[in-house]
Amino acid sequence: MRRLTTFLFLLFSLGCQPEKGHDEPESQAVDKAVIEKVENSTVDEFNNPPIDIVKLKSAVSATSGVLSRSETKGYCSKESNGFYGFYFLIDRSMDKPFGKLKVYVNDGSANWKYDNENEEFIALELNEGNIKLWDRIKIGLTKSELLGIIGTRFHYKKGTFIYAELGNYKCNFKIQADTISEMTVAKNCQK
Repeated sequence: MRRLTTFLFLLFSLGCQPEKGHDEPESQAVDKAVIEKVENSTVDEFNNPPIDIVKLKSAVSATSGVLSRSETKGYCSKESNGFYGFYFLIDRSMDKPFGKLKVYVNDGSANWKYDNENEEFIALELNEGNIKLWDRIKIGLTKSELLGIIGTRFHYKKGTFIYAELGNYKCNFKIQADTISEMTVAKNCQK
């Protein structure tokens, strides 16, 4: 009878312990909340433009022009009185272009000035330089670092390119020697 009582006591006490994975200590629950907050803030980060146009133009030299209608077919449709413009980005120290910034201006092209602050980011193509998208992604970043930033967001690899959707933007990254050698980011009209 004593053995039966001991056995029942052990069985009951083991059966009343919480199963692993169901009830977590409070510190783990707090950690999960912090992690979710960080993940959510990262998602919000990619809904903002990847770069501040005004700061970018003040840091480099540029020449500008207006995109033709055929060059804008893949971009989000806008008001009829505006236009799409572009800047060839030029490194001041080397005096050579390293990328192309595309913008939308909701005014006539005759009023467009270099110091215009009402331009909307449309796309950015980079083939060298230290320009960072969202203050994190730049030429020279390793493939594994890039995939760490992309995380579980939609992406796929085809050949030497990694294509990804980050918030309101679609991106493609050319990977050579395990690092980003070129990248393009454009506003996603479907979002």
